Amino acid sequence: MAHPIETYLEEVAAIHSSNAAVGELPYYGALSRLLSEVGAKLDPHVRCLMNLRDLGAGFPDGGLFTPDQFEAGGDLPGVRPRGKPARGAIEAKAADHDVWTTVVSEQVRRYAAEYGRVLVTNYREFVLVVPGQDGAPVALEAFSFADDEAAFWQAAAHPRTAARRIGEDAVAYLGRVLSADARITEPRDVAAILAQYARVARSRIERDAHLPGLDDFRATMTYALGAKFTGERGERFLRSAVVQSLFYAVFSAWVLWTRERRTGTSARFNWREAAWFTRLPLLEATSDVHMNGVAAWRNVPDRVWTYTLGGYPVLKKWLSYRETALLGRKLLPDEASHFTDTARRIAVVLLMAGELNDNYRAVARDARPFTPDNTGRAQKKALAGETGALL
Repeated sequence: MAHPIETYLEEVAAIHSSNAAVGELPYYGALSRLLSEVGAKLDPHVRCLMNLRDLGAGFPDGGLFTPDQFEAGGDLPGVRPRGKPARGAIEAKAADHDVWTTVVSEQVRRYAAEYGRVLVTNYREFVLVVPGQDGAPVALEAFSFADDEAAFWQAAAHPRTAARRIGEDAVAYLGRVLSADARITEPRDVAAILAQYARVARSRIERDAHLPGLDDFRATMTYALGAKFTGERGERFLRSAVVQSLFYAVFSAWVLWTRERRTGTSARFNWREAAWFTRLPLLEATSDVHMNGVAAWRNVPDRVWTYTLGGYPVLKKWLSYRETALLGRKLLPDEASHFTDTARRIAVVLLMAGELNDNYRAVARDARPFTPDNTGRAQKKALAGETGALL
């Protein structure tokens, strides 16, 4: 059986080469079959229908529907679904059209507000769009078959070769788009989605010859494990380790978050807060703290830098009292080391927040009220014990 992407490219290439196609309408069938074939492997299934009627914001080119929107047993060609497309609308333009011009158009703005999500495409590029806080369209994730129209038609002329090269990534992307608003509660589903993103991340990180951010990760791994990454194999292993560390950490954070949150709540997991659950500094947002034009502390976690006591940011306040104008001298090496130690201690306190809170609650449950009488007896008993020990 041919790969869905191979079939799609073969079909659009045949339409294009006929020289009878004008605009985007002749390609509706190929797009609908591709999306429906990908959607048939999802749970719940997703079916694409084109040429929608006006459901409140104009006439989108197509929509993405789920089985519950059809009459029992009626999820068949020619059957009209109920309501608006549950997984969003589709706006398609011709292959020579700039997809990003469509993304920011008033038309897509209306569709995004009405349907929640819009898949914008020119048949060679796909962009998932949602409404932003101010109502303006916001692009979430995009995928492109080729860099430009000429390269797309060249790839479509060799559909099997193109499918081998980008087919899996394309199907994974479309699957994520069709599942964009589906509620995920099963670990295997989360793991599958993260694995897709991990493959894309690995492909991207392997394409870039030099990534300065890897230097810090290399130094951390060398310090922590005593490992050295030399040669081509060592570099490949390092880059794979970055991807695995990130995505395994995000998955672990989701599992822990799921266990801790209250059942029945509408809260959504935010992967940017994964470090709060996994306690991996690798996932922390960090900044470089510069003392002057020469000295600086690199990769200080933001929540360590902003940590406050008594309303004052500890690290920032400490540095402000040690400016050259106040001290009349430069910062001493021991003082710089003390800043480093303080930052590490704050980091440990933040990482241990869960255990510290649990310990406080445990002590609070067993706490007894202090009165003048029992406080005095406790003091006398303690004193007697100390006296006895001395004797």
